[in-house]
Amino acid sequence: MSDIKVLYITNSPAPYRVDFFNEIGKGCDLTVLFEEETKYSKDRDSSWFREEYHNFNAVFLKSKRFYDYIIILA
Repeated sequence: MSDIKVLYITNSPAPYRVDFFNEIGKGCDLTVLFEEETKYSKDRDSSWFREEYHNFNAVFLKSKRFYDYIIILA
């Protein structure tokens, strides 16, 4: 593992992002902070998302969906 530590913040674990993060994570200590879990996505079926986090640490913010808003719980 590399000495370089990277924190990347994004909204959801789309398949192309998971592939990207798995590649980037080969060269650094990568943590990805996702704003929402796949179960809260209203635009995609949950089977579209991927949960193959091999080369990075995936962290999901605790949140609740309230109509069209996502509330982040601290």
